[in-house]
Amino acid sequence: ESGTVQIDANEIDTKNGISNVQISVIDTGIGISKEKQKLIFNEFTQAENDTSTKFGGSGLGLAISKKLTELLNGKLTVKSVPEEGSTFTFTIPLQISKKVISANTVDKNQSFDTLNAVIIDDDKAMCSLLKEMMEQMNISVKTFSEFSAFSTEKIDYDFILTDIQMQQVDGFKILENLKNREVSSYKNQPVIAMTGSREHHRSFYLNVGFAEMLAKPFTKLQIITVLKHLFPNQIISQSQKEESTNNSIAATESDAEFNLTTLKSFLDTQEALEEVLDVFNTQTERDLIGIKTSIKNNDFKTIKDICHRMLTMMRQLNGSETVNILEKMEKYSENENTSEMQNDFKNLCNSIEAGQKKWLQKVNFDAIKI
Repeated sequence: ESGTVQIDANEIDTKNGISNVQISVIDTGIGISKEKQKLIFNEFTQAENDTSTKFGGSGLGLAISKKLTELLNGKLTVKSVPEEGSTFTFTIPLQISKKVISANTVDKNQSFDTLNAVIIDDDKAMCSLLKEMMEQMNISVKTFSEFSAFSTEKIDYDFILTDIQMQQVDGFKILENLKNREVSSYKNQPVIAMTGSREHHRSFYLNVGFAEMLAKPFTKLQIITVLKHLFPNQIISQSQKEESTNNSIAATESDAEFNLTTLKSFLDTQEALEEVLDVFNTQTERDLIGIKTSIKNNDFKTIKDICHRMLTMMRQLNGSETVNILEKMEKYSENENTSEMQNDFKNLCNSIEAGQKKWLQKVNFDAIKI
């Protein structure tokens, strides 16, 4: 009831535009006796009487596989030794296609014609990053940290990009309000969900009414792919080119704790990068002060909300150590030990401080640390 399964695929020969392909499935299981090997391809037949009880199944799998293989002018055979394992092999002739398949590439420097976006996220650093990136793609952007501020605005937009977990109103409630026509500017524009949660799969978000879902951390190419799907007629073709900002990343940076590799992939210029990091540093200082105060007041909800918000940019910055600490703090319960929380907060500050020394050191950690 333990062992391995191996799949081998080989081209036996090619003749007159036909490739004979052989695929073998090899296991180190219980094996099948010679007598039973003659029967296992019959319908409703299994090698042992108690197989369905122990492992499930109805005895139809091999019978169906054999018939399908024969319909494809192929052959399915078995070799097996009891207590050693079995090898099932099927050979089929496949016609070699003459169709040339082009690589499905996405231009990292893609632009869109006259698109207007609304971004709703209580993480100002994330809003700044997305705004800079989209404006480089010729997309006009309005950002909002709260749904209430957006709902009263009379603006035109082609799509909404909203975070899911926010302190005031979450992304699901935003979608519900929009669908209920509680926002006069909403005319069934696509609503894209952004989330760092792993609780639900993409299909869940599509089923509740979102046009698409982006799992944080995501890349610029993932955003472009989504927008190309939603707005295929508003794409401006550009030649593929690599910007000097992205090419200047040192080889050692991609392997280091806290690096700008992913962030640089969003932004075309050093000025844009510095602007986003400036917002990030300001927001980080506020968040750390908020966590410090919340630990003192045993305000676990605020600790969880702030840690969740911080996780987005920390993941974009590949700060694995910081991410681990924030994920732990995000799960604090109401009986958490105060000294342990203070120790976690100290480690969090040290981790972020070490990372920020690599780019823009503007957070006053001396005034924050416990």
